[in-house]
Amino acid sequence: MRFRVVPVLLAAGALLAACAAEPASPAPTDPASEPGVSAPASADVTASPEPPPPRLRAGNPDGRAPVPPEAQPEDTSRPDHVIGDGTPASCTSEAVVAAVAAGGVITFNCGPDPVTITMTATAKIRNAAGPRIVIDGGGLVTLSGGGQRRILYMNTCDRELGWTTPHCDNQDHPQLTVQNITFVDGNATGAGADGGPARRAAAAAGPSTPTATGSPSTSPAA
Repeated sequence: MRFRVVPVLLAAGALLAACAAEPASPAPTDPASEPGVSAPASADVTASPEPPPPRLRAGNPDGRAPVPPEAQPEDTSRPDHVIGDGTPASCTSEAVVAAVAAGGVITFNCGPDPVTITMTATAKIRNAAGPRIVIDGGGLVTLSGGGQRRILYMNTCDRELGWTTPHCDNQDHPQLTVQNITFVDGNATGAGADGGPARRAAAAAGPSTPTATGSPSTSPAA
């Protein structure tokens, strides 16, 4: 064992001696210290501003799935109620609540630009209204619950909204269609087993094309 270690030590010693004998590499020079050479300009490290968040794109306008005839939008060319007189200020929560309670075909006239109506009260569908109820936002209207309340409520078994048959859970009306409109920031927290505004209406609802975002409710239409 001793004879195997010695050659290694000798080789290591020779290697160290050889390294010590090599001349040291010259230290790098600063180009600015040389005559006639100027230092490069410092890079601009100012951070560029972050781009704004993308605008909400509701729905799926690029979708190519065929829509069956029974799920096509309702005809709203002859509305029973028009919310607004052509200006955004005329499209109020009070006007929405009154029109929904009256029933029938409901459209909006809030001007040519998109508008958001923040609901100060929940729009409730009266069970005796209709039997057909259509709410059409024309692709320009957003109803907001402001994170405080339901936006739309329909419940055939709610006695405050009226019973139209002895068995509220199997009647075929009112029939609700919500189309070309966006719901945001609805809140049905603590509202009990009914969940969102139209949960009980699922069996009686017609074709529906709303978009809902930011809702803590279990119903997409909160």
